[in-house]
Amino acid sequence: LAHSESAPALDGGGGAGGSGGAGGALGSRKSSGMLRGGNSSGTVGGAVASETPYLRRKVVDKEEVKRRQQQKGMNMLPPVQQASSQEKRFAQNLDAGSVAKQRLESQGFDVGRLAEVASASADDEGA
Repeated sequence: LAHSESAPALDGGGGAGGSGGAGGALGSRKSSGMLRGGNSSGTVGGAVASETPYLRRKVVDKEEVKRRQQQKGMNMLPPVQQASSQEKRFAQNLDAGSVAKQRLESQGFDVGRLAEVASASADDEGA
């Protein structure tokens, strides 16, 4: 296919428009890297020139949601760990001991005093 020469060249060189007239003005603006508003490299206020205020808000909102989710995750407590079988047996033995102590006390034994006497006699034998 043959290249059409009817459109002005945007790079400022050659073509029907050449470097003069409207084609030359547009070409010189393009070659200096300037876009609408005099901003260079296609950015407007740190955003790409094709972005609209709506798109910028959308991006900012998405970033805010992500930040909130990360903060929410960091504020959570760690998951509750299941007790091991050894811990379960220990808890059962403690419960069984307290049940036995209550049964003996209901029969009239002073289990607390008996424990003190037993520990005192053990201290006397160990010394």
